[in-house]
Amino acid sequence: MNQFIKGYAYIVLAGLFWSSTGLFASLLLKTGVSSFEIAFYRLAIGSLFMGIYILIFNPEAFKITWKGLILTAGIGIICHGGFNMAFFTAVDMTGVIIATILLYLAPLMLLGLSVRFFNETLTSQKIGAVVLAVLGSILAITGGIVTGLSVPIIGLLMGALAALAYALISVFSKAVLSHFKVETVLFYSFIFGSLTVLPFLSLGHLSLPLMNAKGLMLVFSIGLLSACIPYLFYVHGIATGLDLSKVGILSMVELIFSIGWSLLFLGELLNPIKAFGIALICLSIYLVNKPQINVLAT
Repeated sequence: MNQFIKGYAYIVLAGLFWSSTGLFASLLLKTGVSSFEIAFYRLAIGSLFMGIYILIFNPEAFKITWKGLILTAGIGIICHGGFNMAFFTAVDMTGVIIATILLYLAPLMLLGLSVRFFNETLTSQKIGAVVLAVLGSILAITGGIVTGLSVPIIGLLMGALAALAYALISVFSKAVLSHFKVETVLFYSFIFGSLTVLPFLSLGHLSLPLMNAKGLMLVFSIGLLSACIPYLFYVHGIATGLDLSKVGILSMVELIFSIGWSLLFLGELLNPIKAFGIALICLSIYLVNKPQINVLAT
């Protein structure tokens, strides 16, 4: 299989699995688990499954240098722990809709970061694709209904920081992949990410969902299906050499899949504006993967 086609497939599969996060999180919230506890479980159980994967398939990946520990600590603290805390704080302060819209500013940030740090070309097509992707995400998330939305400044800032941390996952991952294995980076960064969230939790309350079969299943599902597996696909996709600007837009298939889960399992409806938003996201993915012309900067 062509290396770039494999990369595209990895990113799409990552989006498919990531899209389950909202479903599992909504079910866990109904059991009385807090949003920060969900973030902890996702990373901690994700690291557990990543460790099992390494133990079975590549035990050498446990080896890491002190420099590697420092780098993965940075990724874990900023991109995993920081992202989760900023995003869920934004959700608490502004609501799910505004926080999610702000999160999907990440492709715009990633476009700028990829041009700045990896000398990727900036083309009119990429700019157009990002604009379409952001506009499409707004329409797909809101369905055109924007009344009654609360937008405190601190909440907006937290949402923007979450988007930046989300974009930096790709940047930092690409930067360290020439020195460390994908599995090594993910295993240790998940551990550091979960430790970042831990001080903000009530340890007595943390064990509650583990006391029954349903809670235990949800906790393990969110760690395996929305952290371990999708991040493996995503970082392996980056390792194929795809432009990060393309990765950022392609990963927005997660939103399309998420809407699909909501229609199937949460009883939400698809109105024409949401459908148009999805169409814009698909158009942006098509546009960014066409041969690039009209280079504006390198």
